[in-house]
Amino acid sequence: MDAYIRVSRVGDRRGEAYRSPDIQRKAIEAWCKREGVELGKVVVEEDVSGGTTVRERGLDRLIQRCEAGASVGVVCYQVDRFGRDHIENIVGAKRLKDAGGRLVGVVDGVDTNQQGGKVLLNVLSMQAEDYLDRVKEGWDRATGAAVDAGIHIAARAPLGYLRRDQADPREDAKGNTIRNGRLVVDPATADAVRQAFQMRADGESYQRIADHLRAATGRGIVKSTVTTIMRNRAYLGEARGPRGKSNPTAHEALVDRDLWERVQPRKREALPPQVGSLARHALLGGFIRCDSCGNVLRVMRSGTADKRETSYVCATRYTAGDCAAPAAARVRLVDAFVTQALVQSAEEAEEGTASAERLYLEAKEGVRKAEESLNAWVTNLDLETSLGIEAHQAGAIARQRALDEAKRRMWDLDDPGISDDQLVVWLNGQPMIYELWGDNLDRDRRLLRRHIASVTLAKADPKRRRHQPIEERVMIRWRGQT
Repeated sequence: MDAYIRVSRVGDRRGEAYRSPDIQRKAIEAWCKREGVELGKVVVEEDVSGGTTVRERGLDRLIQRCEAGASVGVVCYQVDRFGRDHIENIVGAKRLKDAGGRLVGVVDGVDTNQQGGKVLLNVLSMQAEDYLDRVKEGWDRATGAAVDAGIHIAARAPLGYLRRDQADPREDAKGNTIRNGRLVVDPATADAVRQAFQMRADGESYQRIADHLRAATGRGIVKSTVTTIMRNRAYLGEARGPRGKSNPTAHEALVDRDLWERVQPRKREALPPQVGSLARHALLGGFIRCDSCGNVLRVMRSGTADKRETSYVCATRYTAGDCAAPAAARVRLVDAFVTQALVQSAEEAEEGTASAERLYLEAKEGVRKAEESLNAWVTNLDLETSLGIEAHQAGAIARQRALDEAKRRMWDLDDPGISDDQLVVWLNGQPMIYELWGDNLDRDRRLLRRHIASVTLAKADPKRRRHQPIEERVMIRWRGQT
């Protein structure tokens, strides 16, 4: 049987303070040993809510293994680790039952193969869901009461404010800081924020305002931070919570309502549908890194209105980050070079990528052949006549075992994420994924990431600048290569 271990929230627990997965695993292993059950795959998920659907969790993979005949069920610490949604639990258990498997909860005694197991599962699933509902309801009540009391429920105070326990820390009898989330004006940064609102009302750009705030506060503030500041109703003196809960007089306002309204974005006519971020339209967006600091390069647009280009840029150029040599280059130049390098080094790139995919595809082909062999044997009535019923049945059993073993081999491998509609060709007895380049941008991005482990961009030589070839600045490492 496979094992499923889930932790709803890890938080800042580490070391001895965080033993939940170990406790769950030891209990499962002890049960397997006691019952003479072989433990198969173990899936551990952390920071995953029990209210998340089965198909969005690694649990779905274990149920699929059972449906494919690679395991005989799922064992977990207790039913609420399997999930806290009653319907999802029942559907998941039914999928296991329909596949001939079982669901076991070690601590609470649930075993869907035992008499009364389904009834117990039903009751415990409803209790688990009720607990989750009560937690959510309690959270809503607690945050609502906090907002009514004027408490800022976010973890950090907005720029220009301090939490009261920061401005005036007090301790209880045990020496612990008494938490107080009410906001008070921060004299060190409040004036800078007020000036930022006024600058925006006077027509200054977000970038100029970011520069002003960065210089005045010493913090790494970028344009996107400024837009968030301008829209934050906390500067009107409001405390806000979930489900529209608000307290308009929670703390001292930094700006009046008239000034706040003046800096809000003007409503515009409907724009054409967005087709995605800039990074999504760059082959290496979110993947290429700065050679100096190692940070992922941002995709940014620059130039005049009639001639704008996108570039890969080290963001530390615009923040207070620490990068000795921030890199930047045109997207079209870098993408063209990397594409050309992939074509020229196809053999080397394929060598580093293909091993995991080849093993998986070979195992999948083994399952297909085993299924064909079994079907051909079972449906060949002439064999039954010539060999006899017992011999024919023995042959069918042997082929069924071969099919089960082939499925186990496939399911024990890590799935490399090959889609069902992926075209696979066989050359010299080995499977290869066939991809068309240039037909689809998303497909091109997937192909690059299949073959490339990393791409870094170095800063241009200041003495050569645009005359320096892009190939001198880009470093590509193929998968499986040093």
